[in-house]
Amino acid sequence: MSRRKKSSDGAVSLFPFISILTCLIGILTLLIALTMVIKKRKSSLDEEELARANANQELKEQASEASKKIAEIKAKIFDKREALVKFNGIKEQLDLLRGKQAALSQTDVELKAKINKLQEQTRSIEQTFSDIEGKRMSLSAEIEERKNLTEPKESVIIDMGGTGLDRPRHMYFVECDHEGIIIRAEDGDTIRVGTHEINTSKAYADFCSRVQSMERKESPNFERQWRAKMKKERKIVEEKKRLNRLRPAGQQKHIEDAELYTKPRTTLVIYLIRNTNTSSYHLAAGLAEVDYGLNTGKLAIPNDGPIDLSKFGH
Repeated sequence: MSRRKKSSDGAVSLFPFISILTCLIGILTLLIALTMVIKKRKSSLDEEELARANANQELKEQASEASKKIAEIKAKIFDKREALVKFNGIKEQLDLLRGKQAALSQTDVELKAKINKLQEQTRSIEQTFSDIEGKRMSLSAEIEERKNLTEPKESVIIDMGGTGLDRPRHMYFVECDHEGIIIRAEDGDTIRVGTHEINTSKAYADFCSRVQSMERKESPNFERQWRAKMKKERKIVEEKKRLNRLRPAGQQKHIEDAELYTKPRTTLVIYLIRNTNTSSYHLAAGLAEVDYGLNTGKLAIPNDGPIDLSKFGH
């Protein structure tokens, strides 16, 4: 009996499933291996990045400190530059001052030389002045001797203008010279007062008080007479004007108004000034006018001759 041939169509083959399973296991194994490698590398990378981050932070801190130090150094350099500029300015001023000091030293030497020269000239002038003063004194003595030999000078006659009410009723005279004043009384007596004694002299104070009393005593009566005269003058002028108005128009004349005379002074103190000396005059007249309210006048005496007041009853 013949064998029946085995048919291959009804057999089941497992090769594809095992191949797929084997590939799947290989792939999974490969994935697990890759995951482990990646995880290992990632852990190593984290440590390196952390180390790098720390290093970077330290570098930033160092850079900040370095920047601060650089800023401080720049500020110091700026300050030093300013100080250098100031130093250069001070140095220039110092050089100028040294130059001026040198010039002043030279000028000082020249001034000292000039001062020495002027001192020598001053000593020479003083010596010359001393010689001139000696000659002046000898000439003054000689002049005094010659004055004593010459004839006495002519008397100076004092005469004041004015008559009637135009002239003060009481006139007093005080002579002024380089030594002071001489009070000339009505009876002819004279009292000398030094220039430095005028303000404190009792004699001059009594003289001024006497004149002041006379002014207060005689002034009212004298003023009445003056007013009567002025009234009379006005009446005469008014009468002339009235008669002039009665004339025809062609014959009328211009009639001046009554002259207004200055009110006369009852008393007057005349200061007779010799050799244009005014210091004693100013002191005496100022005291009489300010402290006693007296009327004063002045008259220059042309020479050193004696004063004649005979026209005033002295």
